[in-house]
Amino acid sequence: ALDAYATLLCHDHMAEMIKKEDRLFKIQDMDEKFSYSLAHMEMDGLQVDPAEVAKARSANRRAVADTLKKLRSMPEIKNTEAWARKNIKSMAKKKGEVVFNPKSPPMMRQFVLGQLKIPIKDKTKKGGIKLSKDVLERYVDDYEVLGVLNDYRSRESMQIFLDKWDSYINPDGRVCSSYSQHIVVTGRLSSSDPPLQNIPKGDTIRRVFVSRYGNEGVLINADYAQQEPRLIAGWSGEQKLIKALTEGLDLHAFVAAEIYRMAI
Repeated sequence: ALDAYATLLCHDHMAEMIKKEDRLFKIQDMDEKFSYSLAHMEMDGLQVDPAEVAKARSANRRAVADTLKKLRSMPEIKNTEAWARKNIKSMAKKKGEVVFNPKSPPMMRQFVLGQLKIPIKDKTKKGGIKLSKDVLERYVDDYEVLGVLNDYRSRESMQIFLDKWDSYINPDGRVCSSYSQHIVVTGRLSSSDPPLQNIPKGDTIRRVFVSRYGNEGVLINADYAQQEPRLIAGWSGEQKLIKALTEGLDLHAFVAAEIYRMAI
């Protein structure tokens, strides 16, 4: 309730400032101009090499199998599979071999909480223990098996993506994703069908994208560096923030130093 009240007070104060300095119009103007650029991006699409798609699909499928084999050879996973054979009725009835399944909540709970005994406090919306990839990544340095598990999860998700890839390619050989400016809560750009922003950096799938101009064309990979704080610094005129950005300081360290009144 206090957070909501504080937000309301900030809103009243900041809305008056925005109205007075005509900053809202500038933001809306930027959004409108950017929407035209996104429209052109959607229509133009990205050229794809079908041969590279097939290679990436095969290479990733082999990597999934190899990673699963490595995962199942680790003691913690073997113990979890043995536990599943005894305690999960649906698996106990199976005549075949029980294979560790990261999508099985009972197996994951036994693996993380029973085998590794990690005191995870993160909760799902329904109140259960959250065992998603982002949560387990915090403990990768302490448990080798978690690093292998997360690698397997990533590759398996990518395989599902690759197997559907042909349905995204248009007759002209291009992939046209749908871009959204205001769906993600954090305000970041998102894409869907296919979700191009989810492709891991340096992954083999990035090789499927080629220039539509053949050998005469090039692809440029670019990204904004600290775009949001730079816009905030420019609009607010906050001299300390401007100085930190100009001098190339670590913004997290800079903010922490300001809070605790320490020198960087």
